[in-house]
Amino acid sequence: KPYLTASLDGMIEDNGESGILEIKTHDMRSGDEAIWADGIPEYYFIQLIHYLMVMQDKSFATLCARLRYYGYKNDKRYLERVVYRYYTIYRSDEAIAKWIAYLEKEETDFWENHVLKKIPPLPKISI
Repeated sequence: KPYLTASLDGMIEDNGESGILEIKTHDMRSGDEAIWADGIPEYYFIQLIHYLMVMQDKSFATLCARLRYYGYKNDKRYLERVVYRYYTIYRSDEAIAKWIAYLEKEETDFWENHVLKKIPPLPKISI
């Protein structure tokens, strides 16, 4: 499936297993802490799932997140602190395997029924 591609930040080895490394820098804003505290944010999770789908020889994907916290003093922004968080997902995890299969089905459907046929998808609106 040549339409399934990936642009990896890097590859890593751990205990003889080969994996994917994704690196993100994120400036934390109000409400972001809750998003990051519960695990990988959805938009990065889907990216890792996509990479595992494309790179079938990799057994895991690790996200290294550099989270920057800013403060304000005298109306000037300054860097208060930097926190690093690491999240890893494994292809062997049954839930991850289901996500991979689901995403491959959806991406293939999009390619075959929209890109090749030159039919834009209908917008989805939710409130």
